[in-house]
Amino acid sequence: MNNAELLDEFSDKLWLEDGLSRNTLESYRRDLNKFAAWLEVQRGATLLQATHGDIQGYLAHLFVVQKARASSTGRNISSLKRLFR
Repeated sequence: MNNAELLDEFSDKLWLEDGLSRNTLESYRRDLNKFAAWLEVQRGATLLQATHGDIQGYLAHLFVVQKARASSTGRNISSLKRLFR
């Protein structure tokens, strides 16, 4: 399964089971697409191959390199938690 298929299934599940709004689903998808792109560049890996260390590295990248605000970092953490639970 590639990243796009995984994110399609993830979005469908959140919409059907949790009833999340379209805006929330789009935010999660945008966050996860950015993580997937970073992961591809860093390790040539897919979302299914992501490790705990990859997630930590990405969050550090957001905070240190991109100087993301706490609210943005929090939303990214939420998106990643939802995908990897």
